[in-house]
Amino acid sequence: MRAIDRMKWLADNGGANPALIDAWRSLRNRSVHPIGRDFDIASLDFQKVVDELHSVTTLLYQIVFHLIGYRGPHTDYASHGFPETVYPPLSRTAEAG
Repeated sequence: MRAIDRMKWLADNGGANPALIDAWRSLRNRSVHPIGRDFDIASLDFQKVVDELHSVTTLLYQIVFHLIGYRGPHTDYASHGFPETVYPPLSRTAEAG
């Protein structure tokens, strides 16, 4: 089973935010499949990269929280201003209602 499949399972079962998995995929693909030599470093959106790094940090925390059975407050590095939030993340149905 691939890492992405495990993360998707975790998200589908309410243990991780799917948007964080998208950030992980983006960072992974960028590092595994780098752009050729014609890449202009000035065109890179550094804020997007920093935001993705913060999102992956939060994803790693959520994976650890799931593994150790933690439930409760934590710092959400994926959100600007790093607010405190609660793990596990709200379910999609709870967010819609």
